[in-house]
Amino acid sequence: MITIYYVKGTKQGCSVFYSNDLSSALVEMIDLQISSTQALKMYAAHYHHSIEDSQRLLRRRYKFYQKVPVFIEKDRSLFFPTASALQWDCCWINYYAVRQIRKARHQSVVYFQEIGKKYQFSVRELINNAAKESKFEAIFDLDVRILRKQMDRCHKIVEDLQWKDMNELHKQN
Repeated sequence: MITIYYVKGTKQGCSVFYSNDLSSALVEMIDLQISSTQALKMYAAHYHHSIEDSQRLLRRRYKFYQKVPVFIEKDRSLFFPTASALQWDCCWINYYAVRQIRKARHQSVVYFQEIGKKYQFSVRELINNAAKESKFEAIFDLDVRILRKQMDRCHKIVEDLQWKDMNELHKQN
């Protein structure tokens, strides 16, 4: 099974950062000649889901109208955009893979973890151990508040929305 950590939009297409859960702890990258949103659509189609249906449900239920997250697979794939999905530089970050977000001048550092791995640290230990306990990190040219707002939205979705609602939605289409 492949875990996608994030999909980064570039002028030439996108870069997908992923790992193969069965083979190694190595994070790999592949460049594609399609937009980050198109890459996410292909990933969703692999699970017989549609990002448009997912976003429609979240818009209706939570009144999100901009930068609407996309759920694909329960407890593994809930992606949020860092910009409008129509922009070439839109990145899609997997909520379940984010361990911590830190501010770094005019950028943000996102520490990623293995999906499903649970950590038990105090807040101080979490801050001190974030880098060494993380699978890898990535730097985004974004204000940390944008990423934290999107993480809060995804947390609300995970806490509130019944996954059976999502599965029923996908079965209807």
